[in-house]
Amino acid sequence: MAISVKVRLFGPFYEMCGNRREITLDLIEPANVDTLLSAMLQRYPDLRNLLGDEKQRKFTLVMVNNKRADLDQPVADGDEICLFSAVMGGQML
Repeated sequence: MAISVKVRLFGPFYEMCGNRREITLDLIEPANVDTLLSAMLQRYPDLRNLLGDEKQRKFTLVMVNNKRADLDQPVADGDEICLFSAVMGGQML
């Protein structure tokens, strides 16, 4: 079964997704944060520097319905996801 989630984009995610503040993604159940990030990478290949592997994904702050989420956190139809990139010393990681 397919689900639809709203993804709000901040920082480099906003820029690398065509200066869009929000997108809608359709995912196949069961879905979690990791499968959502993989779907984002497939749709927006420029995100490979942020989401290309597990190490890079650890530097992405993901919120599901206003609560911090790990990669294995399930996502459900209608959830609101927020994506932020961690920064250190003024540089994007």
